[in-house]
Amino acid sequence: MNEFKDDNHKTLDYNETVHQQEMFQTAFSKADQNTQNFNNTHFSCILNHYRRIPIQELDKLTFIILDCDYKLNTNQIRLFGITDQQQSLEIKIIDYFPYFYIPFPSKLVRDDKDIDYFLHQFNNHLYKNGIIAESQPIREITVVESEIIRNYKGQNYQKEPFLKLSFYNVSSMKKVAQLIEKGLNLNGFQFAKQTYECRITYPLKFMIDLNLRGMGWAMAKNLKEDGESNCQKSYLAKTEDISPHEDQQHIPNLRIISLDIQTIFPSQITLDSSKEIIVITCVIQINPVFERRIVFTQKKCYEIINAIIYQSENEIDLLKQFNQFFLSFDPDVITGYNLHDELLPLIIQRSRTLGLNCQYLNYGRSKNEESLISNGRFFSTVMRMRETKFVETNGRIQLDTLICMLRDTKISQYSLGSIYYSLFNRQIEIYDQETIFQLYEQNNIKRISTYSLRKSEACLEILLYKGWIYTYAEISKVTGVPIDYIIQRGQSIKVLSQLLRQTKKNEYLVPDENHLVKPDTSNLKGALVLEPKKGFYKIPLALFDFVSLYPSIIIAYNMCYTTIIKDYSIKLNENDYHIIPEFGHKFVKQHIKKGILPQILENLLAKRAVTKQEFQLRRRQVKEKSIRCQIASIKNRCQFYLWIYWLCRAWVSSLFRNYIIYTQGRKSHIIKFRYLLLITIYPNAEILIWRHRLHYQQISKILRFKHSNLSNQFPFPKANKIFSF
Repeated sequence: MNEFKDDNHKTLDYNETVHQQEMFQTAFSKADQNTQNFNNTHFSCILNHYRRIPIQELDKLTFIILDCDYKLNTNQIRLFGITDQQQSLEIKIIDYFPYFYIPFPSKLVRDDKDIDYFLHQFNNHLYKNGIIAESQPIREITVVESEIIRNYKGQNYQKEPFLKLSFYNVSSMKKVAQLIEKGLNLNGFQFAKQTYECRITYPLKFMIDLNLRGMGWAMAKNLKEDGESNCQKSYLAKTEDISPHEDQQHIPNLRIISLDIQTIFPSQITLDSSKEIIVITCVIQINPVFERRIVFTQKKCYEIINAIIYQSENEIDLLKQFNQFFLSFDPDVITGYNLHDELLPLIIQRSRTLGLNCQYLNYGRSKNEESLISNGRFFSTVMRMRETKFVETNGRIQLDTLICMLRDTKISQYSLGSIYYSLFNRQIEIYDQETIFQLYEQNNIKRISTYSLRKSEACLEILLYKGWIYTYAEISKVTGVPIDYIIQRGQSIKVLSQLLRQTKKNEYLVPDENHLVKPDTSNLKGALVLEPKKGFYKIPLALFDFVSLYPSIIIAYNMCYTTIIKDYSIKLNENDYHIIPEFGHKFVKQHIKKGILPQILENLLAKRAVTKQEFQLRRRQVKEKSIRCQIASIKNRCQFYLWIYWLCRAWVSSLFRNYIIYTQGRKSHIIKFRYLLLITIYPNAEILIWRHRLHYQQISKILRFKHSNLSNQFPFPKANKIFSF
């Protein structure tokens, strides 16, 4: 009997506890309650029971974007999404091609015939020298007028010509970019060692060009059906037929599957590749009131209450049945403990070892594509840089309980039992590998399955309690990247996505600077951190803080790549620029030219204010958690812009500009201390203590007076807020 302790530390039977917590529906069909040995006919009937509602033929389809990728060695972009009725679809874009920009070569004439001849020479050079196997890797070359996002160039500046190189596939584009960055002289045409917007991932560039956002809604029209897919429908479309649909902002019900597997070592060799999968359990959720527990076993398993059991003769049949069920259920979200490093990789590896064909190695939404295992890294404040694996399941969201907890929460241990106890103050029993093997030898498959089901349920509970779907979805909407970038990638790609969206509107080009030498950051000072004065204080406390201090500094002083003055021959009046005396850096004021970064931050702060108002109106409704996540994500985006110097650090003196921002922040805090004559308690210099024993009303009155005076010390829009207690 599987046991665990409740809040009162009483030993309870697991099945009784499930009924007490009312985790599942009380009305189950007879087929759901009894353990059954399904034949192929019954198995197909069960699979059909969980299929989605068919998609009706409509002129237009609106869907939420779950993922965006491209087929390898092609230019074909693929959008994966679901409609409001939980109908899954795949849309293949047939007329979008990878591209990047280069400076206009010297001696090249701006004439259509000369450009075509230059294209022909370029393709011949690439093919004859064996750089690229295709005879015509470059599809098209066009001339565009634009401006580099570097420095203020004066009001009379005229935009420069650039060449836009369009390719038939991504691999050819990368090879040509590397060739140009090394230096290329083509029949007298000298190329500058510089490329623009080449290092952006191909799917993200597509989403930026069409103004699409991860977990945002889109509309598609003039669709043509295209063959088979693991989604309900697969369509072909052109770029002009895809557009953002901002009228809808909600997140529809997503199909969730929570996985767990149990393995044994059939021999003395204890390698991962020798593990044999004996049980796979999953808890599926179609909507908040519909959940089912599914068990796949090798040996005979006795009845488990409220669970459907699929029994197989061997491991091969077990993996085949699970794959068929997985693709038939078609989940949008996959979760589980150590999903990236253990669960999915082990299922794929065992399927390969046992010789299953490609059909049973596919867990994504593209038909006949094997789910590949790749290595990745992620950074957390607790575990620092962590190596991990990742299984490609395009079109599905993977939320690993372990990885998400490492990112978001700091606790002493990160075992599933410790995570569950820290959140719910309840314990779950954890078996070691030896115990699993002993139960297997005793043919006690029921207890192994019950234990595995409990782990699957715990992961689903944690996922819903922490609200990771809402959190990552809102961050994906704000930053504009696909939701899997939030989990797999760092902060730079999120900031770059927002920067490129704004530069596209203002017709700027962002240079690729990764091949240049990195600047020395050893002497860079960060934000102001004061030592706390520890002790017990009986006098009143006052909280005095700036509203969005660092974003407000950027906006107030118009700090941006495009506004910093490097050319001192530009003549400006003293009222036309801000000057930072400590460094002598100048930034033109907004009436001369408004920077890219201030525009982005103003937009984010405005959205944050609107979202707060919406939250106040809907705080008692179901969408409260979604709105809270949206506010938090927008606030975090504002702070992440301080890290934007990683993008163009070699040319725009971004390190100095960040130094300026932090210096201005320190000055603001110092002025605050002088005005209020307060001393700090905590290092963030926000919670302060009044030195004199005054009445609460007197303190509040003085603080409000100083508040108005202090706000006038800084340019718009910086302000401050006070809370006394």
